[in-house]
Amino acid sequence: LFALVDEEKQELHPVLLDPQHPALQRFAELTGIDLKDVRVPLAILDDTTDWPKLAAGEPVISEDLATALGMALPPELLAEAQRDLDIHTVVFQPLRVRERICGVMLVFVQRPVTEDEVQLLEALGAQAAVALENARLYGQLEEAYIEAILALAKAMDARDAYTADHSTRLAEWAVATARKLGCTPAEVEALRWAARLHDIGKIGVPDRILQKPGPLNDEEWAVMKRHPNIGAEIVAPVKKLARVAPIIRAHHERWDGQGYPQGLKGEEIPLPARILAVVDAYGAMIDDRLYRKGRSHEAAVEELKRCAGTQFDPRVVAAFLEIIEDEMRRTNGRRGIPQKATL
Repeated sequence: LFALVDEEKQELHPVLLDPQHPALQRFAELTGIDLKDVRVPLAILDDTTDWPKLAAGEPVISEDLATALGMALPPELLAEAQRDLDIHTVVFQPLRVRERICGVMLVFVQRPVTEDEVQLLEALGAQAAVALENARLYGQLEEAYIEAILALAKAMDARDAYTADHSTRLAEWAVATARKLGCTPAEVEALRWAARLHDIGKIGVPDRILQKPGPLNDEEWAVMKRHPNIGAEIVAPVKKLARVAPIIRAHHERWDGQGYPQGLKGEEIPLPARILAVVDAYGAMIDDRLYRKGRSHEAAVEELKRCAGTQFDPRVVAAFLEIIEDEMRRTNGRRGIPQKATL
């Protein structure tokens, strides 16, 4: 059993590597406590005898669960659990990196422990601490990268549209449509991110093409068609966004197979990408651009209906139009879902 320090909340919480382990299930039966829900404020631990030792990197060995863990759980329940599970010794091995303790490894043994075993646990604890620290640093790096690409996405909104909240509105429309179509929570969350980041690949498209008032020539179209792949490649290195890259890559595919970059057709196109294609088209039509005024809501709706079955999945168009018409009714004709997207 591991207990890790949450530095932001200043508390210790258990991490169950095997929640189905018979001993853990028996403990839950005896005490009525699910260990994964336990939280211990560090302020309480500072007043105990053992925490300062652990913080200094020293292992603590105890033969009395009620004394050792009484600050976190009811002592009478711990004493009953110790008798029932025949626990003789509990070893608290600190997980310490440099001068910082990032957690504690708890080992429950049904006999006394030897000095050699304690030394082995110290070595395991040192390896676990390094692994946790590496994971923490990697997580910080990922978060910094995500912040950077979100900033890029906002820059693309400002570069390509007068409405700075373009991608935020698309995210809310996309999420509402996805839920109406029965997408899973994971698909909905991936789509939310994809809607925010879908045009980030336009960072590789020159302004003379993005803002051109007339039709693009073949050479310009070839450049423009690269942006879904560029966007997917930008987000692909982030593990947290693994489900997002395929949506970004496919959001310009068409229901009839005439889209880009892969020429996917019908159900070959991921459903979240089909949803994003519809809401992106609607947003693009109603938004003012540097080179033209936006269309009316009514004109945009008629265009979506006209292209259902060719450019767009008809089922997605129908679901989205229900969402947007309901929103228009609830907001007295104002376009757009007013709630802000949160990521």
